[in-house]
Amino acid sequence: MDALFEDIKPTPEEVDAKKAKGEEAAFMLGLEDIARARVRREKEAGPLGRLQARIARGEIAIAFGVFATTIGDKVGIPADFLRTWILDERLPDGWKPTHKTGYFDMFRGGDQIKQFVEKTRAAEESADSND
Repeated sequence: MDALFEDIKPTPEEVDAKKAKGEEAAFMLGLEDIARARVRREKEAGPLGRLQARIARGEIAIAFGVFATTIGDKVGIPADFLRTWILDERLPDGWKPTHKTGYFDMFRGGDQIKQFVEKTRAAEESADSND
């Protein structure tokens, strides 16, 4: 979990919101952050097979679809919501559903995450080749 949260790169709006609300405000895990985490994990543990990668993208796509909110221009999962859901295995306090997330939403979200992962991987490979 700590490594995942290190992949979160907050926007200026998130930093301002955190300052305004105090330390209780949390940053959000956006699609770019999810992609960065996936690429990091592949470097650590090796790439997933096609089916496993699809399932992993689907899992985070469901979480994104259920918990995502917006701060400024960034859409993401509030970090405290994600931490509660994963570590405590429960829904976050105060969270209420605002819409339904279905099977096809999971696939669309997973495909969107795949695009971000491919873009992140290509950017890192380009940066590595320029070094």
